Amino acid sequence: MSTSFTNIKLEYLYRDGGNYKNWGEVIFLNSGNRSLSEVENFIEGFLIDSEFFYAEDWGVPDLHFEDFPWDDEIDHDWHQYQKISPTEEPGTYDLEEFLHRKHSLREKWNRVMAIKK
Repeated sequence: MSTSFTNIKLEYLYRDGGNYKNWGEVIFLNSGNRSLSEVENFIEGFLIDSEFFYAEDWGVPDLHFEDFPWDDEIDHDWHQYQKISPTEEPGTYDLEEFLHRKHSLREKWNRVMAIKK
């Protein structure tokens, strides 16, 4: 008897200072058969201002534009979360590893925001 589970697709983008967008996605192998709402709640807990994150911190590909030079005055490091959805596409990232990553930059952000209050 085979176990069946649905993988989870994370869709996100990088929006540069000129509002140009570079879209990306990763497919998480959901071997732990986690629910979509459980993963969504986890992700929402680590977003900056309810929508942003650092790709490096999350272990997903950085979507900064390679063809355009970085502009310190208008560009930034944040990526923007769009949504997650179930998919039968094959997973290339491990969901359990993602859930157990130390999302340290978000923790630092929370400390900074607590000090400012």
